[in-house]
Amino acid sequence: MKITARSLLITVAAVLALAGALFAFRAWVRSQEEPGEGRPGRVFATLEDPGIAKALFPPKAGVERKMEKVLPFRMGMRDFAVAVFATYELDERGHHVDFHAAAPMVGIGVFYHTNRGGWKCLDFRPEFTEHGTYGSMGEVSLAFLGPDRPALVLSGAFSGQGVTEGASSYHLLFTKDCRLDLKEMLLLNESFDDSGYSLEPQDATSVEARTEILPEARDGWYLVRITHQGSAPVRTGDRVTGRRTIHETATFQYDPAKGTYQLVPGAKLEGWWKVGEVH
Repeated sequence: MKITARSLLITVAAVLALAGALFAFRAWVRSQEEPGEGRPGRVFATLEDPGIAKALFPPKAGVERKMEKVLPFRMGMRDFAVAVFATYELDERGHHVDFHAAAPMVGIGVFYHTNRGGWKCLDFRPEFTEHGTYGSMGEVSLAFLGPDRPALVLSGAFSGQGVTEGASSYHLLFTKDCRLDLKEMLLLNESFDDSGYSLEPQDATSVEARTEILPEARDGWYLVRITHQGSAPVRTGDRVTGRRTIHETATFQYDPAKGTYQLVPGAKLEGWWKVGEVH
């Protein structure tokens, strides 16, 4: 059989086309198996690696950066984890700055466990928000606002002039393509105590809250219910004449028009502990 130049060119073209098709098919398979595979990102053997913070953050003098917490979760058939970092300002002795309003800068990284082993960084935000007091990071946890809507929850209390207030804010973790979002979806004022300000114990207001995420989804979003309980003084003019019980419940639902959670109409909340909506 005689091989002509034309037939040779046709054969080479066919081989190249087949190779291109196989490469495209392999890329498609990987995109289905591993979200964000085409996006640049570091892969770490374990999230306990102390070098992760150094690898992700740019160098900066006068600070200490640490991974403070790892929050694992599963969504669909994939294992994810949120890494919470803190950047602490250092004084001239190399100690954390720890005055009343000193809060570390919180950074967030989201990782997934690859099919080939290791944890790949999908997205990273080195400076999300300051969170904490006296040089320590406040509480950070994870909650689901829907079946596939993980949210980062920042909780903490702040005291000033004898009044202590506690609150939690809920931030949508990431978008559908696994990019960090961190939009504030809901703010809940969860506690209030002014006993340090009041002259007498009977003058003080004290309120605590219980928050529940209800497992009934509306348009893919859960309802959130908060119940405040406590007591407050009853005043007649300038005189405290007794105590009254506080017990109030409010429900929040996602409002697609505003893109955040809003108070369901009908609830009446009072005083300093009124739940703050995100506008």
